[in-house]
Amino acid sequence: MILKELCDLYDRLVDAGTEGVPLRGKSRQLVSFRIVLNPDGLLVRIEDARSCIRSEKKTKKGLTVTPQMQATPQLLIGKAKPPAKLKPCFLWDNAKYLLGYTPPLNQKAQENPEQMKKHAKQVLDNLASFAELRRKHLAVEARINHPSYSAVCRFLESWDPAELAAHVGDESILSHNGVFQIQGEPCDVHDIEAIVQWWEEEGEKHWWGSSSASGDEQGTCLVTNKRATIARLHEPAIKGVPGARTPVVKLVSFELQPFESYGLKQGRNAPVSEKAAFAYCNALNYLLASETNHVRLGETTGVVFWTAAPRQCASETELLAKMGIDGLENASSGKAQDPALLKRLANSLRFIAQGQKPANRFEGKMLETPFFILGLSPNAARLSVRFYRESTFGDFLNRLGAHYAAMRLQHRGEDPEFISPFRILRESVLDMKNLPARASGDLLRAIIGGTPYPEALAAAVIRRFKADGHISYIRCAFLKAWLIRNHKIDIRPMLDTTNTQPGYLLGRLFAALVKTQKDALPDLKRTLRDSFYSSASSTPRSVFPRLLRLYPHHLGKLEGGLKVNRDRLVQDIMEGLSSEFPAHLDLAAQGSFALGYYHQTQAFYRNGQEGDQSPHEQQELQLN
Repeated sequence: MILKELCDLYDRLVDAGTEGVPLRGKSRQLVSFRIVLNPDGLLVRIEDARSCIRSEKKTKKGLTVTPQMQATPQLLIGKAKPPAKLKPCFLWDNAKYLLGYTPPLNQKAQENPEQMKKHAKQVLDNLASFAELRRKHLAVEARINHPSYSAVCRFLESWDPAELAAHVGDESILSHNGVFQIQGEPCDVHDIEAIVQWWEEEGEKHWWGSSSASGDEQGTCLVTNKRATIARLHEPAIKGVPGARTPVVKLVSFELQPFESYGLKQGRNAPVSEKAAFAYCNALNYLLASETNHVRLGETTGVVFWTAAPRQCASETELLAKMGIDGLENASSGKAQDPALLKRLANSLRFIAQGQKPANRFEGKMLETPFFILGLSPNAARLSVRFYRESTFGDFLNRLGAHYAAMRLQHRGEDPEFISPFRILRESVLDMKNLPARASGDLLRAIIGGTPYPEALAAAVIRRFKADGHISYIRCAFLKAWLIRNHKIDIRPMLDTTNTQPGYLLGRLFAALVKTQKDALPDLKRTLRDSFYSSASSTPRSVFPRLLRLYPHHLGKLEGGLKVNRDRLVQDIMEGLSSEFPAHLDLAAQGSFALGYYHQTQAFYRNGQEGDQSPHEQQELQLN
């Protein structure tokens, strides 16, 4: 399914005329006239295919509006004409080849014998060009075997270039290329599916006389389920994958005998047509090169995502997805973006994180649009698919909203509003080079799939607490989400004085003891947290009795109401604990310990305006 959806994306990119997307077997050319035929090949008319463009120009007299006729760009079969004589194109070309047309000379040129001689030679050359185009089209009629194409052949057999003046009043329409259309049919002849398929399978080879690089082996394509020429190598190679050992890699390849079976070589082991291989490779390269559709997650994982919506409708949804995965600050740090658009999408993301519907423009059909997300990591000369998920854009937003809602935590102004997965991963290791290969994929798979977060990642975050003692907002936010989703433990965004979980209460108690020591000995360089956090959070029975013996000495150095309220706070916390401290705390309890410590520490330094503080905390904040 991955390759098929990438192929469909390629088709949408081509239809939208996306810049930088290569075309296989087609080219975008300017068309100024259309030859309309009846089903028998008789000429009905030669019509103007240009568009009327109104150009505005400011003058001293005011604004002048001038209508101008401009040729229309169309996607036509085959590339532009090679630099050689008598090389007609398939079902399109300029008026010289298509109609044997030669521009007439003006009156002054007709009086010049030299000019008349050149003109006569040009007329003969153009007639020879038309004859060659007619010959080549008639030569493949039996191979194509389509009535619309046969109608074009009948026209070419009967057409006399001398009759052109009777059918064209304004010769300016012949300035660019022309195409064929059968009267009553909805599309031009070059867009008929059967004719396009013939060209892709064998037509280009017959027309230009070239041979296929894949040996012309036919088979059923796994992507399109149609019989076509099978690609030996899937080209072009994939570029832009982070951490790859080589500049280009393959998503599908068989380069060694152990990977092959049944005597099949290279791409024959996974038969994909040349057309499909070209399409999915270019679509993936486009996503990896796009700032909107690509996020780097860790040192060696690239994440690409896209929607099935037409490209003109997909940009805002994909930018919102990037903001949700990569954070608000990264989404606005790339190429220039519309500030008003970024603000609107940021508000939509906030609504989603609060369990509300996003802005109105993302409701209805857009939320039902298929949405795809793919994680890739390099593996020698090939790519490894870390995860792949198909859903709707609305389902993706719901999963993302549930993740951010679970991560919601009391924070200060400098803390990020939305924590990207990359920042979570970065907080779990000392150096990103030490991040396990599966960690990034496991985390994002849990976020977009609504599955439990990886236990190994939570354990790594808790180990970082013990190693550096940094009880940070990002680490605690992830642990909160992990406790809610994996262990069904209710943790509020701010301090919860009604929470009676032993781990949470012990974390609050430890924060109170550390704060009491800091208040009593402000110049102390190494605190209780630096010395005892690791053991207090894992084996509290071995540590807390000692800490409580030190507590009266620190409390005695405090004065007045601060001393009274601090002691009340400690006693309130102690009332929720059993008479004997637990000998060990499991991983979930250690996570609760960190949350209790973080919440209580933040409560000491908040400005006293939060609604969930106890009276003791509010009095202490005023004293501090």
